[in-house]
Amino acid sequence: MDTRGRQGLALAAGSGVLYGAINVLVKRIDAHPFAMGAIAYLASCLVLSPFLRGLRIAPADRVKVLTMGLVGGGLAPAFLFLGLREASAVDTSLLLTMEMVATAVLATLFLSERFRGSDLLGLLCLLAAAAAIALAAGRGGTATTPRGALLVLAAAVAWGVDNTVSARLVGAYRPPQLIAVKGLLGGLASLTALFVVRAPLPSPTDGLALAAIGVVSVGVSSLLFYHALGRVGAARTSAMNIATTALVGAFGGALLLHEVLGPLHAVAVSLVLAGAFLLARSKPS
Repeated sequence: MDTRGRQGLALAAGSGVLYGAINVLVKRIDAHPFAMGAIAYLASCLVLSPFLRGLRIAPADRVKVLTMGLVGGGLAPAFLFLGLREASAVDTSLLLTMEMVATAVLATLFLSERFRGSDLLGLLCLLAAAAAIALAAGRGGTATTPRGALLVLAAAVAWGVDNTVSARLVGAYRPPQLIAVKGLLGGLASLTALFVVRAPLPSPTDGLALAAIGVVSVGVSSLLFYHALGRVGAARTSAMNIATTALVGAFGGALLLHEVLGPLHAVAVSLVLAGAFLLARSKPS
């Protein structure tokens, strides 16, 4: 692999490390899930706001942009942070690999994308990994409740919708613009929900921590992901991102939060790595 390819894989891995850290870091923060989403996404928007200068959204794209912002920046984080109340960081990171499966299904239905044998086998490995964790949660074999697992899976599907919609926008707008708009719309939606339920605001310390998580794990992670796309293509970028996200969340939860890793976790991690390897073999699109 040439230098450009190695750079692309490094960027994708860096994106996965930063993104996977969310599931571990927010477990130590005492804040309402809507407050977490509002602060994290508005902070990412604030940092990237200079890129919004001169942005003009075409009338034909407004529904797509609104869907991207409200679903990917509002609904999905709300599901994730609600799920983390009843799910371990280890289980959450492995369940979120369903995002790739949801994206593939939606891309097949609405973007006319087709997947070959190794791609399908890789997606089935990711699906089996999520099923193993969900099975363990349903049997009470982990600290994750069935409702927590369902909320995390709902977040993965919501991000799959976001990915499918965003695919139609990336060519027309710069990635920092899309990330900033998503942060603004999603953050405002979460802030509105926070006031509707009359939940308390977090302490200044927790608020600053959430803002830092938003800037690094949402904003910087997304920028690294988009730059990796241009170097090694969607398949290799997604595969490296998925693998590192799952590993960072799983082992971070075990080491920093002292969460238990059981036999089904070992099976799930193995399936994620196998699925990522199979997807990485695909030619960049």
